[in-house]
Parts: sequence; C-alpha cells; structure tokens
Amino acid sequence: MARSYTQTMRAESAERTRRAVLEALDKRLRSKRTQAISVDLIAQDAGIVRSTVYAIFGSRAGLFDAYADDLWMRSGLTRLSEAVKAEDALVHLRGGIVAGTRMFAANLPVFRRLYAMDALDPDSVGGAVRRMEQDRLEGMRHLARRLGESGLLRPGVDVEHATNVLWTLCSFQAIDLEVSGRGLTADDAATVLASAAERALCGVPAADPAVLVPFGPGFAATVRQWAEESPYSRPWLVGDEGLGAAQVGEDVLRYVLLVGGVACGYGELWTDEDEVELAHLVVDPQRRRRGVGRQLVTALTAVAYDSSPHVFIRVEPDNTAALGLYRKVGFEDVPQDEQDSFNAGQPREYVWLRHRAVRPGGQNPTEVASTHRPLG
Repeated sequence: MARSYTQTMRAESAERTRRAVLEALDKRLRSKRTQAISVDLIAQDAGIVRSTVYAIFGSRAGLFDAYADDLWMRSGLTRLSEAVKAEDALVHLRGGIVAGTRMFAANLPVFRRLYAMDALDPDSVGGAVRRMEQDRLEGMRHLARRLGESGLLRPGVDVEHATNVLWTLCSFQAIDLEVSGRGLTADDAATVLASAAERALCGVPAADPAVLVPFGPGFAATVRQWAEESPYSRPWLVGDEGLGAAQVGEDVLRYVLLVGGVACGYGELWTDEDEVELAHLVVDPQRRRRGVGRQLVTALTAVAYDSSPHVFIRVEPDNTAALGLYRKVGFEDVPQDEQDSFNAGQPREYVWLRHRAVRPGGQNPTEVASTHRPLG
C-alpha cells in the first residue's frame, strides 16, 4: 500500500513538472520578446534544470511535439474529430473547415510564432510544425478521397487537385489572412473558406440546411462546452456525461441542431401525458445572434407538436434575450395564476410561456385548457 502511494505521488509530481515546462514554453511563445527560445530559458522559467526537460521529453523535438499536441487539444481538436467522423463527405468538408478555423483562430499569436520560427529554422521548433503540416496534408488527402468516392468532385477535378486546393484554403496562412488581415470572426472566415472550397471542388454550394437530429454520445463534449460558457446552462451540467443526466428517461427526448452539417445547438423535449416542455436549450457561443436560436426553438416546437397541442417553456426572469426570442416565435406568458401554480415547489422563480400557434386546417391547439405539471 505504501509503495503504491509513493508511486502515485511521484507520478503526480512528474505531471506537475511536465505541465510547468509546457506552460513556460507557452508563455515564451506568447510573449513579444524577440529572444530565441532555448531549452535553458524554458527550464529556468519552469524552475527546473535543463537535464530535467530532456528527461521528461527526450529532446527539443519531443518538447515541441508535446506542446503541439497540447495546443491542439486546448484549441478544439475534439470538434475537428467529430467533423471527420461525419458520414456525409460534404458535412465533413464544411464541419472540418469550421473546426480547423476555430482551432487556429483560438491561438493565432502562438501559431503565428511557431510558423515564423519554422520558416527561419525548422530545427528551432524541433520539426514539430513540419510534422503538424504532414498530418494536415494527410487529412486533406483523406477528405479529397471521400469527396471523390462520393461523386461530389465536379468534372475536371481529381483527388490530387482537390488535395492541393484544400491544403491551401485550410492552411494557417489562409485563416490568418481572413481573421487578422480582414478582421473577420473565426466563423465568418470559416464560411468564406468553406464556400470557396465547395465552389472550387464541387460547384455552387447549396444553402446550409438546418436539421434536428437525435443527440448521441459523439456530441456530448461539444454540448457540454457550450453549456459551461452559459450562466443559464451550468446548473443542469450533472453526472459524467454532464447533460441533464438527472432528467434522462423515456419522457425526455434530446436533440442537436445541425446547420450545414455542423452542430450549432442543443435542446430537450420533456413529455408528460398531453403536454411537452422545451428545456435545456443552448447554442454554440460562436453562433449566437445569427438566427441559430430561432432555428433551434422553431425546430423543437415543430417536433413537440407531433406529441401534444400544449407546448411550454420556462425561462429565468433575467434572461431577457431568451424571453425576447421566445415571444417572437409564438410563445406567450401564461396568466399570473398559472405562473404561481407552475412555480410552486420550484427551486427558483421562472417565467412560464405557452406556444400559441394555429395549424393549417385546425383549431389553435393552445386554446384548449391545460393542466401543465412541470417535470423538474
């Protein structure tokens, strides 16, 4: 038992030292100092001796490779992996460019420094940038093959040409020109680059469709990240999966909104006898104020009406943006006596709204009296 404890303590100490070295390198790369970045300086900043750096990472190349891997993970590698796994090659193209653009844009100064160092002397970054670029080339070639196998490449465009086009449009330099040079947001830059790629390789791109799909484990990390960035979503991040696990059951349906094949929003439908409540809605922070919230609410409401003519939603009183949106798409505040009844037993006060819509050829479904009972 004592030996196991000692080994655990040593492993934890080694990991802390490893993190200290990577953080020291990160600070050096982000600084505006023109001084060359040496292993001696990194060791000094981390409070260790030079030999310890080599003991942990093996070489300067090993250090920069480890830093590059860590930087990719911190910049959003999970989202890129999700895009690559898409069954539709066109979804892979669009989602991959969005994820890749966000990754580079999240740490522009660091990537700019790494690429500049590599251009002057590849050994100064231990060859890490060249290996990153080789991995990127293989990714572009894989995507080009998928587009070709799916019959999406326009006449005259072969896999090799498609690889070259993707290599250029998805490069750090192209993204940096759009974001830094033109002042575009990461998502706007991704839209420009994805459209250019699709036009060059497949012809004129179709309008991005908004599709509601069932939630699956592959979306968990992405949705959790959105929720963590919203003060109104954090309370329902519970359990290992972190997505309202306490509410999951046969009476809870969970969905993800895809726009152009890219996950942009999440929401749940809570069903109870003859009524449905929209719950736990969250939108990708980088897609807010772009109409995605309206698309998400509209899509969820349409699905809800398949189960019941009574569709509700609750909102925290200070979430004025959400209240404004819901009222614009057909939700109305329920009478005060119903507000009081619905809030009885709730951990906090909510504003409760009921959707008011007339279906073609039918009566207004919300004119019928309701005995709504909140699920949670």
